[in-house]
Amino acid sequence: MPPKLNKTSFASHSSHELLTAPKPNRTVPPASLSSSFKDGSIDNDRTSHAENICNHAKPTPYQMWLATNPAFSFLLFFSINFGLILTSILLQGSGVSVISMDKITQIGLDIPDDVYQMRANAYEAAKDEADFGLSGIKCPREEMQRAPLQMILESSSSSILSKEGLTELQKLEDFFIKTAEWKEKCSLLWADSPTCENVAIYNSAANPHWVNKPNVTDVNGCILPSSPVTFFIKYGDPTFSSIDATLAKIKSNANDWSAFTDLLDRDFSIEKPKTNVMKTT
Repeated sequence: MPPKLNKTSFASHSSHELLTAPKPNRTVPPASLSSSFKDGSIDNDRTSHAENICNHAKPTPYQMWLATNPAFSFLLFFSINFGLILTSILLQGSGVSVISMDKITQIGLDIPDDVYQMRANAYEAAKDEADFGLSGIKCPREEMQRAPLQMILESSSSSILSKEGLTELQKLEDFFIKTAEWKEKCSLLWADSPTCENVAIYNSAANPHWVNKPNVTDVNGCILPSSPVTFFIKYGDPTFSSIDATLAKIKSNANDWSAFTDLLDRDFSIEKPKTNVMKTT
């Protein structure tokens, strides 16, 4: 006969077993092991390899010398730099240009088409170019290699090698040459360079021996400019009344013809005596 079950004890036993049932074994790995898995074995290997290299690297002889002689190395390099600075100051004070200051105020900007900028550049350059003082054995205002006056008369439509064009160019030249300030600004031709006591007068109005010759200077010794007007006067046509005949006379002299055509258009010729440009130099 089967034994009777005590329901109360069974229920109590079952309840006890459910409450005291063991939990699953979920062991957490040690912190060190977890860290190694988190970082990765490859990265740890690289870090360890780099640390080994740093720990076993040997300093260079230069590094060892700096470490063993800090005070001496500081004084050495300080003395070298101080000596260079002192040398630069002494050279500058003695007149030797260590640092060029010529273009320190200039801007690296070129505007060739700006008429106002070109005009300003011309005024600035004139102060250096117009050397009217004594330079070596030169006499004052003796500038044989520079033109005393420069002008360009242009026409965009018709040829200006005509009586009207030459007359206009002559008026422009006279405007400068016949002013009171001209004799104080002109380039002079000296007769006794380098003593610089007397100017040379190659002018028929002031030199009785200078007859039937083209004037090289005016009565003050100022060098006269060269222009087409000059050649027409030289070849006996001061009123520009016989242009074709005067051109033929100028062409008979090769040197004068070359100098004359330099003052006109580059394609000027005796066969086509037309030009839109006449220069005074």
